[in-house]
Amino acid sequence: MNNGLSMRAKRYNFDGRTGAILRLAMASKPVGDILSPSNSGAGFSSGSNLTRSCCERIGEADISCGMGSVKVLTRTIFVATAVWYSFALGWAFSSARGQRTVRNCSVRDRSSLTRHAVKFMSKRKASYGPVDVEAFYAETITGSGGAPQGLERDLITRFFGDGDFHGHGDHEAALKNFRECLEKGEPFVGSDDGNGWIWAVADLTVQDGLSLELRKSVPYGLRALLVAKQGAVGEMFEKLNWGVVRRRLNELLGQRDAEGNTIPGYQPP
Repeated sequence: MNNGLSMRAKRYNFDGRTGAILRLAMASKPVGDILSPSNSGAGFSSGSNLTRSCCERIGEADISCGMGSVKVLTRTIFVATAVWYSFALGWAFSSARGQRTVRNCSVRDRSSLTRHAVKFMSKRKASYGPVDVEAFYAETITGSGGAPQGLERDLITRFFGDGDFHGHGDHEAALKNFRECLEKGEPFVGSDDGNGWIWAVADLTVQDGLSLELRKSVPYGLRALLVAKQGAVGEMFEKLNWGVVRRRLNELLGQRDAEGNTIPGYQPP
């Protein structure tokens, strides 16, 4: 009996009260002696029927009482770990979705995130046809100036004035502000190529529709409406041809003309 219990004691790593029982059992003491009041210093209460019952089962070579507790504890830890990982993954996914914030990057409510994301994901950049900036400027100043009408006016009012989504607002004040921004050369989008030109550029995205912004480098692939020499913006406005500006809303610089014909030299990405 004791030899059998000794062998079982070697197979399991118990501590605390169970360890005390096994140590005493291995010393060839009966279970009744182990539960006697004299052995209460091992951590037992002499009046504990539940402890006596459990230990008598150990005396009968049945240690399932301790192993059952270990199994329950192991199962609890496993379930808790799985729940924690599920919560952590869900929280991370929700945080990633919640951080999809688009910051406006123009004078008014403008976002060019979609266009830049598509360009970034392209494996290679597009190759655009040559652009003669001097010829582009010469065509810009073939008119008699004045105030814009229709779509050009509404774009200016929306992005450089107090206009709403449809461009309804103070058109005169918006045109004045637009001219002042061109003269100052700011705020502008993109880099400055150092050639001394300031461009008014429209862009069309699914998210924002048509937008209007200023640039200081050749806006390849965008709707370049007009260009002026920095320091001579007034001269451009005096001879500005708004009809040409309207036509250029249908063009993509270095890529496509107003009739939809591809510019020679353009290679898509």
